[in-house]
Amino acid sequence: MNFVFIFVFGLLFSFVSAMPPGPINMGVSHWIYTKQFSKINWFLFGVILTDVLIANIAIGSLVLSNLPHEIFRVIGLFGGAFFILFGIYGLFKRNVQSDVIQNKDTILKHKIGFFLRGVLFCGLNPGFFLFWIFVAVFIIKPDSIFSFYSHIVYSMGIILGNTVWFFLFFQMIKIAKNKISYYYWKIVSHLLIFLFGILSLVRVFLHA
Repeated sequence: MNFVFIFVFGLLFSFVSAMPPGPINMGVSHWIYTKQFSKINWFLFGVILTDVLIANIAIGSLVLSNLPHEIFRVIGLFGGAFFILFGIYGLFKRNVQSDVIQNKDTILKHKIGFFLRGVLFCGLNPGFFLFWIFVAVFIIKPDSIFSFYSHIVYSMGIILGNTVWFFLFFQMIKIAKNKISYYYWKIVSHLLIFLFGILSLVRVFLHA
């Protein structure tokens, strides 16, 4: 597979996976508002590193498993349907407050503690692994070869996608000055997930 496409897929899908308003982004927004920037750096380092590992394990395991085309198609159909439903659920889910994890801010004060918190927030969320499994099915074919260099390029795309999102998120919060619209953020992020589900189903039927 072309390295450019691998890089772009990693960048785009990691950007989409980082967008939804959940505990990770809520925690980052709280620390930005309270100017605890050292915590953000270590926390995001843990999040992004874990995201890269999960994404590579997901795509590597599919390549090594050598699954038949029919199984790939079933996973693709399930993944597309899952993201469509998740996108719809997110659009209509009740708003939450942006300080959802403030009451947990007294634990893990050390920098390594916040790095580990990032690892756990990402690594213990099964949604990330499901997301990257479905992305892997979207990217590769049953007989694909995903080399060591492909993993490196894929990882670079994922790191850049996450970095771009959190940089934009940081700037958005600074500009909004604590008046960021959770409603519009939720709409945009879950519409992207919904569209990813549609594209996944289209790809499955085009390659049936």
